[in-house]
Amino acid sequence: MNLDDWLSRHRALYENREDRADAAENLALLPDIEPLPDYRETAGESGMEEPITTGQGDPEPEEMAEWPERERLAYEKETVGFFLTGHPLEHIMTDLRRITDTDLAGLADCRDGQLVRIGGLIASYKEHKSKKGERMAFTVLEDMSASVEVIVFPSTFAECAGLLQGDRPLIVLGLVQQEERGAKIVAQEISLLDKALEQYTERAIITLRDASTSRQHMQELKELFYQHHGSVPVLVTLRFDGRGEVDIPVHKDMGIRPGSAFFHAVTQHCGPGSLEVRMKKPDPPARGGRNRGKGAEGPAKTSPRGQTA
Repeated sequence: MNLDDWLSRHRALYENREDRADAAENLALLPDIEPLPDYRETAGESGMEEPITTGQGDPEPEEMAEWPERERLAYEKETVGFFLTGHPLEHIMTDLRRITDTDLAGLADCRDGQLVRIGGLIASYKEHKSKKGERMAFTVLEDMSASVEVIVFPSTFAECAGLLQGDRPLIVLGLVQQEERGAKIVAQEISLLDKALEQYTERAIITLRDASTSRQHMQELKELFYQHHGSVPVLVTLRFDGRGEVDIPVHKDMGIRPGSAFFHAVTQHCGPGSLEVRMKKPDPPARGGRNRGKGAEGPAKTSPRGQTA
């Protein structure tokens, strides 16, 4: 007989106070059950009591797999309203600085009607209908410096609706509206970061140091060009310490497809400061064109910032 059987057969004996005295007689059934050790005999002279166990031991707790960073950060934002252990944009800030004209905090210094490229994550999304019954949205874009309302009118919404409720970094080309409560953006184009890098990159310039460049190093760099083959021209410069530099001819057909993966690979292979990315200036919308904000005047082209990695 095991302990579970004995307990199930004699549980009723303990439910009635009047029968508790008779229950002691049933302890004669227990010799078939291995008695529990007396914890007082094993506690030693320290006076500390040790826990009673059945001798089988407690199972080892299973190790919990660590959550993927994106999932962990999303849960933090959902539960407490902000990120605790990091920020989803930390690892791509270099690429954001390459393509954007300013961070969101810097929009306060932009003039009304200025055309700017900004980047970040969608923090909130509200869909509406225009007076004509067309779908549009009011969103809030945030980066690591601030947040800004982005108005997406129907013509732009039709082209990017699928991106507005995701959790991937976006690049917004839009017109600044300066108001009493701060700047807003009237979106002209919205795209994923890598697509925007591919669209706006004009040229990549890679600078190598003679002292740390070998034939194998050059061959590996060439392999990177093949892996990320595209149409954007690349220029390679070999720098001699104290003796100037020389351009290494690159075949015109050996263009690259710009993106975070290529930029990161080049920086890892050639070292910090080896990569310069030149961006195209966006074409401003025609006067009276789509989605022009109220009071917008003659948007001017802005020069990109932070080009060197």
